[in-house]
Amino acid sequence: MIPRAWPRAPFARDALHALVLFVASFFLFQIWVHRAFQGHYWGPFLPGSHFGLPAREAAAFGIFPTSDYGWDAQFYYYQSNDLFATHDSAAHSDNAPYRYQRIGVPLAAWAVSRALGFSLTPPILYHLVQFGFFALGFFFLVRFLRQHGVSVFYAYGWALSAGVVNCLAYGMPDPVGDALFIIAAVACLERRLWLYVPAAVLLVLVREAYVVFAFGVFVLTLAKRLDWGRHRRLLQLAVVGLPGAVFLAWRKYVTLRFGVSPSQSTKGDPLLDWPFLGPWKSFGKALASMNRDEIVSVPLAVVILVAMTFVILHHRKRFAIGYALLPYVLLLWGLGTTVWDDAQGYMKALGTPLAAGAMCLAYTKSRWLKGLLVVAAVHGVVLNYRLKDIKLYLEWPHAFSVASGAKSNEKALTPFAWTLSGLPKSEIWEDYSGIFSWCHRSVRNVRVHVRNEGPEPWHVLPYYGMHAVVFSSRWFDASGRHLYPYEVRTPLGQEVSPGAEADLRAAVQVPPPGRYTLRITLFQEGNDESFHDSSESSYDMAVEVR
Repeated sequence: MIPRAWPRAPFARDALHALVLFVASFFLFQIWVHRAFQGHYWGPFLPGSHFGLPAREAAAFGIFPTSDYGWDAQFYYYQSNDLFATHDSAAHSDNAPYRYQRIGVPLAAWAVSRALGFSLTPPILYHLVQFGFFALGFFFLVRFLRQHGVSVFYAYGWALSAGVVNCLAYGMPDPVGDALFIIAAVACLERRLWLYVPAAVLLVLVREAYVVFAFGVFVLTLAKRLDWGRHRRLLQLAVVGLPGAVFLAWRKYVTLRFGVSPSQSTKGDPLLDWPFLGPWKSFGKALASMNRDEIVSVPLAVVILVAMTFVILHHRKRFAIGYALLPYVLLLWGLGTTVWDDAQGYMKALGTPLAAGAMCLAYTKSRWLKGLLVVAAVHGVVLNYRLKDIKLYLEWPHAFSVASGAKSNEKALTPFAWTLSGLPKSEIWEDYSGIFSWCHRSVRNVRVHVRNEGPEPWHVLPYYGMHAVVFSSRWFDASGRHLYPYEVRTPLGQEVSPGAEADLRAAVQVPPPGRYTLRITLFQEGNDESFHDSSESSYDMAVEVR
């Protein structure tokens, strides 16, 4: 146990530390959103065309698909506007019962947005709620370490770890779960029942596996291994059992609403398997494909998980919640191939063990533990830098997500001939001019009328394959110099038969303010490059960007 007093000076210093982290991390996040998603804060949710878009969100925020399937955050964001699945969010989810059991972050975002008067949760506010929880968890971890005479910079072993950074960027709920665990853990160690209960209730609603930890706290309270101070014993048990009761009640609602329990709705590769069978298979795949990131990350993840397990086990008597936490950490040993498929999956599960390991520094001066936390932070920064290649996400053509079995252009088309029309000779474009204009990238969709003058059809697939047919947009300045960084290739959205005409869209990345010539042409990957460079087979348009 630590003193219950909250010294004012360290409190203010630690709050400032967390505030600086919040401002700096959200500022970097905004830069990335403007570079990769044209300033659309719904972009990091990676909405997928396969699942479609809820009508209200699409209309209110102009959301469009940026990938075929996307990632899980899109479903949780939709749920923040449809808490009880009474609108169309469930129809646009990969597994509605499974996703809806994790209502914690959507619930928090819903509460904040409605308190501020919004009828729908703005995407930027959803991210702000997540970053706020992240900073709050960091504050409690920093404060705990400082009160035990440990350098607060070891808290970055959690805050900068690969899973935390990556999930926070893409709107995934896992960092919020880690932060709520930290708050609940500190509340247990400081005997603050009023703080533990709300943190634990939200914790079990963020990720269902945390109910194992909440049940462990209840058992420790029942066994008198965890003392909550002056509260009556029956009151302690009733209140400490509240997170489990809320979890079961919400799970029951989800089951009744969808006619199937969250666990019964899960299909595909198992979420749980024999201990460490998942990483063994993942490492084998990484070696076969010579994926350097995975070859490094999989063994490191296993080392972190095993090391933090034994640290918690070794200090379980002094670290009062050790017995409650061990079942949860051991559960992570059995994560299956679904989670261990790539680093973006399994690294996000290591946040809580890393946070617990940092807290254990209050009971040990182990150099290897400190070193492992430093390695986790460095690895997190390096891996996320490599993962976020700052590609520009464009609207995903629906054809690619539904025509995976369609025919493809298996060879270079000869002759490959076409005509383009429908474009004006000159236009004036107004571009983004906000405070992030120095890093902003934007794209315009230009309508092009195209006619296939050749004897062979242009198939939808392959997408960026050896013989894919694409639009190519190129920019030339007043001196005729080609602006290579602003070249974009856009795949066709539909098949075009010989002699057929179609109105299609070509994506064009907008250059800095100035006067340019925009050249749009059709191009087949692997075909004659002269077609790509010839202005005779292209359509030129004078554009002034302001």
